[in-house]
Amino acid sequence: MYLQRISLENVGPIDKVEINLSFHANGCPKPCLLVGENGSGKSLVVAHIVNALLSAKQVAYDDTEVEKGKVYKYRSPTYIKSGSSFSYSETIFDGDLWVKEWQLLSKRSDFEENLKYCSIRPEWMQIPETEFSYFDSNFHLQEEKTKKLLNQGCLLYFPVNRFEEPAWLNYDNLTLRADYTDLKRTERFSNRQLISLFSLKRNQNWLLDLLLDRNIYDLHIGKLNPELLKTDFKEIGINFFGGWHGASTNIYQSILDILKVVLRTEGNIRFGANSRKDRRIVVMKDEQQWIPNIFQLSTGETQLLNLFLSILRDYDLSEAEFNSLEDISVKSCHILLSCFQKSSLLLPLTRHYLYWV
Repeated sequence: MYLQRISLENVGPIDKVEINLSFHANGCPKPCLLVGENGSGKSLVVAHIVNALLSAKQVAYDDTEVEKGKVYKYRSPTYIKSGSSFSYSETIFDGDLWVKEWQLLSKRSDFEENLKYCSIRPEWMQIPETEFSYFDSNFHLQEEKTKKLLNQGCLLYFPVNRFEEPAWLNYDNLTLRADYTDLKRTERFSNRQLISLFSLKRNQNWLLDLLLDRNIYDLHIGKLNPELLKTDFKEIGINFFGGWHGASTNIYQSILDILKVVLRTEGNIRFGANSRKDRRIVVMKDEQQWIPNIFQLSTGETQLLNLFLSILRDYDLSEAEFNSLEDISVKSCHILLSCFQKSSLLLPLTRHYLYWV
């Protein structure tokens, strides 16, 4: 689900802005970086995008972060630019899907009578005469298309208040165990969250699922031809290890590539898990336990690893196919990220990220 354009007028400190997202010739979007001084309205731009995406999810699924019929972004005349009498926003996605919002300083009937103003935009007449605001979208008119676009890739928002407790801050973090994920398989349940907060535990559980699937479904055992092993007495059949090949292995290998960058290391590293009585995800190096619990990474390492794991996990839960990191950088949807340190490490994946500083 690609964002194509967002327009804001008289919103907060913003007079008027229209951002048209750029796309490559093959239809894949280019990255967008919002840069501005404090108080210039960057977070308000992103808030409108997140609000629109959550509105789309409310139409397609029941497990939304915001109650159906409610909105994520607070609507109030206090967000109308000082000296103006109204604010307007329009968010356009691919597939001709849109969200539009009006906010007035007074009821529409009083507004027109006192200010002698009537917008040429067709939505103006849909604002009830006794109302101050109006919010509308066409997601409900194209529910199947909305659901399909939501499922085509990764949609995540990492808010500025995202937080993971470091291991040294809370002893409980050192004793947390990984559990297999219990996904709900019902028609209107996505098992995905657009707003990514406190996600390290969920990502640890997902890693455990990934390790299990890799060893159950991707492990290949071959059998040598008995004709090659004849003896004077009987034929002997011998099995041999054929490696891991499959969807889970593709994701797992990509995580290891990311882990090497985050931990600034090379060599043979992999994930492991303690016994079922103390199920922790560990990091092995040269087949020796190197990091006994991924909760014990530094704060910076935790943020970096958790960011990428959240993206991979959400993409894995979508209906898109994953073979390598290129699938995400070429096909995935927008990632909304604020105030991220060491952003140079995002380069392998940031073709489709909207992030602001």
